Amino acid sequence: MLTDAIPFLNVAIAGTQVLVAASLFALTFRIHRWEKRRHREMTRREEELKEREARLTKDIHSNEIKLQRLLKFREWGNECIDALAQADHFFVLKAGKDTPIEGKKLRSRLLEELSSLIDRGRVFIKNENTNCYGGHKLPAYRGLRPKILDPMVAAYCAVDVLGDHSKGVDVETSKRLFEWRKYFVSLLQREVGEEWTTMDAISGYSDSRNSDLSGGGAGNSINEHSVAPSDI
Repeated sequence: MLTDAIPFLNVAIAGTQVLVAASLFALTFRIHRWEKRRHREMTRREEELKEREARLTKDIHSNEIKLQRLLKFREWGNECIDALAQADHFFVLKAGKDTPIEGKKLRSRLLEELSSLIDRGRVFIKNENTNCYGGHKLPAYRGLRPKILDPMVAAYCAVDVLGDHSKGVDVETSKRLFEWRKYFVSLLQREVGEEWTTMDAISGYSDSRNSDLSGGGAGNSINEHSVAPSDI
């Protein structure tokens, strides 16, 4: 009887071994699939982290450039205010009191400063309608200049044409240039004042809005007798 049971026992053992082997194979296969999924998930997360880091680096770099532009633009604006103040005071405090030679030197220096500041302003803000006006000019001078440069051009024209020492004190021109200066300060404040006077300037300069300095005049639209706009 025992001898007859041995084949069946061997078959049972073999079946058990096959079952164990199959179970081990299935378990190994599931572990392998789990490891592959885990590897893919880790790879995906690493790629997401790299992309996030790249975006963050790009944003930081972009914000640094925007903040630097804000600081440089504000610095330029402050120098313009100084020059505009000298221009309107020139006609009441300098033109009629200095000697002819001193008056000519002051006028020449003021014209040089105004001219330089006008061109430096073009670096920050491009002209508009460049395809419609001044096509024969160099790129930076085509089209309509930013309106924030109009006060500078008005001051230059006034000092250049009306700033002759022989004309003496010119209160009317001084008042007109003072209005141009107020117009300039209002534009500058709207462009950089809000960011500069709030914590946004410290936490990160936001440039979500577009600059609203377009729409200035062309070269022949401003002369020595021009009047500043009443609003911005």
